[in-house]
Amino acid sequence: MHDAKHALALLKQCHKTRRSKCYVMDKGYDSKDIHSLTREQLKAIAIIPLRKTKRKKIKGKYRRKMVWEFDEELYHKRNLLETISLF
Repeated sequence: MHDAKHALALLKQCHKTRRSKCYVMDKGYDSKDIHSLTREQLKAIAIIPLRKTKRKKIKGKYRRKMVWEFDEELYHKRNLLETISLF
């Protein structure tokens, strides 16, 4: 099961202990629910690249805002965190 199905609960849980101004996620998390949660409840920005099917006609106010606020350099630093070894 893809972890995007649990993303809303994980974001809420994470935000309780570690508040962030932005949450960087891959295309699998590009959903209206995630964008609205991060904006409205967490008061943060979701840095998520648009899926190819969504690029032609951008729907939703949060996706339109994200297009202008998308930080390419920050997004590509996400890979560094995913590859850090703790051992």
